[in-house]
Amino acid sequence: MPGWTSSSIVDQRRRFLETSRARIADSCEELKILQNQLWQTSFLRSIARNCHQLAGSSGFFDLPQFSRAAGTCERITLELLKKSSDLTSADVELLSRHLNSLAQVLEECEQTSCSQSSGPTAEPARDNLVLVCSDARLSIKLTAALEKSPYVVQVYRTTEAAMTHLLTQSVAGLVIVNPVSDKPAWEMIAEFRRRHENKPVLLLSQHDDFVDRLNLIRLGIDGFFEAPFDLDAIVQRLSELANRESTFLYRVLSVEDDPIQSEIIAETLQSAGYAVVSLLEHTGFEEAVISFKPDLILLDVDLGEVSGFDLARYIRKVDRLSTIPVVFLTTRNQLDSFTEGARSGGDEYLVKPVSTQYLIATITARIERYRAMQKLVERDGLTRLYTYSNFLTRCQEAMQGEAGAAWMISFDIDGLGEINNTLGLAAGNRAIAAA
Repeated sequence: MPGWTSSSIVDQRRRFLETSRARIADSCEELKILQNQLWQTSFLRSIARNCHQLAGSSGFFDLPQFSRAAGTCERITLELLKKSSDLTSADVELLSRHLNSLAQVLEECEQTSCSQSSGPTAEPARDNLVLVCSDARLSIKLTAALEKSPYVVQVYRTTEAAMTHLLTQSVAGLVIVNPVSDKPAWEMIAEFRRRHENKPVLLLSQHDDFVDRLNLIRLGIDGFFEAPFDLDAIVQRLSELANRESTFLYRVLSVEDDPIQSEIIAETLQSAGYAVVSLLEHTGFEEAVISFKPDLILLDVDLGEVSGFDLARYIRKVDRLSTIPVVFLTTRNQLDSFTEGARSGGDEYLVKPVSTQYLIATITARIERYRAMQKLVERDGLTRLYTYSNFLTRCQEAMQGEAGAAWMISFDIDGLGEINNTLGLAAGNRAIAAA
């Protein structure tokens, strides 16, 4: 994950645990007052809200025991709210015991957090791109092409030699041509993925066995190319994967009504390399979508007067916004809520607590698919220039800019018709692409 460091996770977890301690203390104080004033059910609502927020936020820091304990406190509090008119001291005592248990679990989490944060954290170094190719002639062509990528290329003829590099030196990525002379390609890919979960892997296959290719893809490669190889496309894909590590590559608009959770979500995504705009309510949502141009919208469901479902429906009804991915992140786990999320146009429905890794993986997958679709819609597959409709849209945006005017340059290829007539359309296409 781009920009992600273990130190940032530890720092966020420490702040979350400090905030949690304060919230549990507030809930315990409110419970003491409730013990003597059983009619003051507003305290129960406050306790339920605190526990709800703790249960949802803890998933970001892989604290399942704390999340379950907070969820239990929330459930008990909601049950007591239902019988508020018949509330007894025994009921309050039951909730008090569970809050004390929650505080004990928190203390254990704090001790674990302290032990994990000790010692320096090292950033992974970026070094060579490893190319494994048993075909000498092909490896020369690939090396020459890959030198145009952002990486320094180190060539190996066998997986055994490449594994030695993998074990002793830092690696930026892997390109492997299947088949390899000494061992199956999948062994090398599996070992590389085990050691480097987020670094790019490209598979270049000279085989035409679909099942074999499918098994290799399942290992988590980032790109697959069949012979004869398009060297420019390979370099372009590597450049895209390298740019994945650029700061603020993707833009996420987050709408979460709880300030603590909103801050955690924003810091988590920013640490992973995203630009984030956060809203605590629906006010300003339309302006944020238009001005920020998010690649994905992350919505809580319970936002007060206007729900996350309402905001998703709005996105799907506006033509220029309708393709933006929408992911719900909520504590609602009832079937009706899942159904409503799908009907309102949501692409994913995640239930809190959710792990940081899964949240980021889901967001990244949705955005990459969205970006790929945008490229198909906005640019011609041959020339990579704007399509006609996108060109008109860009012209309109330029004319509406602050300058109020724009320049347009037009050019033509002399003799293109003759090339098409004499050498065929394929030759004409190559001439256009080379122009």
